[in-house]
Amino acid sequence: MTLPAPLAAWHHVVQSRDLAALGRLLADDVVFHSPVVHTPQRGKEITFQYLAGAMQVLNTPQFRYERRDRPAPAMRCSSSAPRSTASRSTAST
Repeated sequence: MTLPAPLAAWHHVVQSRDLAALGRLLADDVVFHSPVVHTPQRGKEITFQYLAGAMQVLNTPQFRYERRDRPAPAMRCSSSAPRSTASRSTAST
């Protein structure tokens, strides 16, 4: 299955741990829905901090995607793209 470009870019960010690419991927008005923080986090800076932190803590050699919670076409990575939803990933143990 071919991933939509925004989702493929996210997978590249996670695999390469490229924080500069993460910054380019996020829209200024991004809204991050965390499974841990129960209120939406609004804005590029706070979303970048959450995702960069999660990449450092969770992105180990054992990390792999299990599934997405929502369809990829709804993902938003720039202000000109469709509305964003978060993807869920899990680490294997």
